[in-house]
Amino acid sequence: MLLRELFIITAVAGTVCAAPSSFFEKRQEQEPVEYPDGIPDSVPHFVVKHAPLIYLHPEEEYFPTDIEVFLTNTKPQVNFQDVAGPNPLVMKNVHQLPENVFLTSKDFDVTHPDTKWIRGVRPDNTTGKTNNAVPTSVFVVDRGNDIIHAFYMFFYAFNYGVEVASTERLNFGNHVGDFEYLMIRFVKEQPEEVWFSQHGYGQAFKWIAVKKEGDRPVAYSSKGSHANYAEHGEHDISPLGLTGTVTPVKDIALPFGAKWDPILSAYWYKYKPETQKFRTYDGGKTSKNWLKFKGRWGDEEYTDSDKRQKTVSIGPGDFIAGGLFANFFPEEGKIKAKKFNSGPTGPFDKQLDRPNVCPPREDQACELLCTLQGEKCD
Repeated sequence: MLLRELFIITAVAGTVCAAPSSFFEKRQEQEPVEYPDGIPDSVPHFVVKHAPLIYLHPEEEYFPTDIEVFLTNTKPQVNFQDVAGPNPLVMKNVHQLPENVFLTSKDFDVTHPDTKWIRGVRPDNTTGKTNNAVPTSVFVVDRGNDIIHAFYMFFYAFNYGVEVASTERLNFGNHVGDFEYLMIRFVKEQPEEVWFSQHGYGQAFKWIAVKKEGDRPVAYSSKGSHANYAEHGEHDISPLGLTGTVTPVKDIALPFGAKWDPILSAYWYKYKPETQKFRTYDGGKTSKNWLKFKGRWGDEEYTDSDKRQKTVSIGPGDFIAGGLFANFFPEEGKIKAKKFNSGPTGPFDKQLDRPNVCPPREDQACELLCTLQGEKCD
């Protein structure tokens, strides 16, 4: 059964005796709703009603990961050295670590990537739920003036980067730990715009432009990197100077992989930009301490002396005859990239306080798209 079929929305009878003190109280008086198990009924109904659905790539190997499981399989390190900290690491105590800490995998050997926990949990074929794993966190931000931003954030234990010309030897951008998300901007309880995170930035679309199943927008997750796209297919992410008639560096997102309903296993929070404080929707049963951790969720970028690390040189010869002539081109002018990078920062660093749908960025203006073909809105 689809999630939208579970909603039972009824009219509110009676007279409100006192004016609500906040948007969230007002919402509860206007829209009593019965939610699926695990979702607090104090969460705004439209945040649940319009939550995204994710299609994972059919050949995906690294699935959404339970946050607590990830923590228990890591240890705190600084400059590749173990440092003192809580043992075991859990959501309630990881905030005790300083911000220069890397949550480093205890047993992940990248040359034999079959460690079970790093693979995550494949969504159930019937329900779309990640059984016995909570990889999703939802952050509801009241911007005032009847504007609500809802961030649906997804965690994966491993990010397999990209491959130049679909060649494994030219793979780069891998890292332990991976946060991706969609953000929906609501105005007067109606969805208006959607942000899809993709690598270092992303894309913003008008609500009317994105694909939906019922009331819910659909995102397509690229293989390995988990970048979210509004349309399936191949997406050119080539570094400047490498884009050509044949896409050499691309994300591939397809519509017929595992269908994931991320809110069926999720933590639910409110975030107040003025105070930079998080609150839970379940009366404090869910820990919010882990959101205070400002270190890195994953290994530090390996040094060049580490056997796992590699510097990938990318040049014109890599796109001719399967790279047969790569060595005939000089190293000068080639783009250099590391096979492994450092793990990401956490939700606190995803600009939850942004005023608009796009994250503020000095070198890039917010482009709102009105079609899936990338046409800008007037």
